[in-house]
Amino acid sequence: EYIYDEYIRESIMSRSEKKLLLELINKTSSYGCAQGLATSNVLVEIIAKVFDNAIITQFDEFGLVLYKRYVDDGILIFNRRVGKKEIRSILQEKIDMVFNSDKYDGKSTKKNVVLSEEKERYQTRHTGDAQFDYLGYSFLLERQEQVAYYKYGIALQKLEKYKMQLEKIYEDYAIS
Repeated sequence: EYIYDEYIRESIMSRSEKKLLLELINKTSSYGCAQGLATSNVLVEIIAKVFDNAIITQFDEFGLVLYKRYVDDGILIFNRRVGKKEIRSILQEKIDMVFNSDKYDGKSTKKNVVLSEEKERYQTRHTGDAQFDYLGYSFLLERQEQVAYYKYGIALQKLEKYKMQLEKIYEDYAIS
């Protein structure tokens, strides 16, 4: 209901599309959007674009060079040093503003959108995590004298997944 009221009701979407979405919302309002449905993903992506714009706007003054998000994984690259606590604080502020707000009829939404410390990596030219995985790829910081660069390739977890799939194919072939 919140996404519909805030982002769809006054949009340039056709009346029939709005009507269809409103029917879906009315039918699912008692239990919320079911995860896994294409419509749920689309509604989340609408509000996630608002989050993306808030991140880009906020971090622009910090020297943001690149921001990319794929579903719930993101990467920020700056052209100067920004403290980890400051980045984390701003990200959480924007998450709360966009996803965990109390805007809709004063109803407090669950604070179920949070940063994952296990997946978080922080790297500067001189300190931080020398290796991180992002979207199935592994990045490894290498240093030679005054030059720092990243080597990259497929992450071990992804390689293991494909290895298991190949083993299953071989087993099925051997049986037949």
